[in-house]
Amino acid sequence: MLQRGPRRLADDGGPPAGSSGHYVYLDAGHPGWRSREDMAKRLLAAGIADAEGFSVNVANRQTTKDSYLWARGLSHRLGEREFVIDTSRNGLGPPSGRQARDDDWCNPERQALGENPTTATGRPGLAALLWIKPPGESDGPCGGESDNRFSPGQAQNLIGNAPR
Repeated sequence: MLQRGPRRLADDGGPPAGSSGHYVYLDAGHPGWRSREDMAKRLLAAGIADAEGFSVNVANRQTTKDSYLWARGLSHRLGEREFVIDTSRNGLGPPSGRQARDDDWCNPERQALGENPTTATGRPGLAALLWIKPPGESDGPCGGESDNRFSPGQAQNLIGNAPR
């Protein structure tokens, strides 16, 4: 039977999420989506206590700086949990201003790879910078793409626009 309401990462009968040798990070959205207070409540309800930490900016374009500052504040509300940031598409930052067009967010021309993946971040609380969304993976049927598969054009765009 389906149950409505918050879902937890682990229930009372199962093994802890990390017991299989995998690192589990719960998706915390990004700084332009929810407040830190709201996201902390959501992560606590989802079972962050049973996870390694949380991820920020997955498949989004918020800057690494903004993502890091937001995540540090969120981490503080969660007992200093570690976090990772997805930099796979944030090299140019988010679209500016309020957007009325879907193609500003869905397969936009204005996007670029961000910082390279690394675990040597030199930043407190930040476990890694990662490319979680595979570079070149389409957002779906928009921005000149017909589906959510790998797109050579999207990959070339990300690489070609990347800051050097």
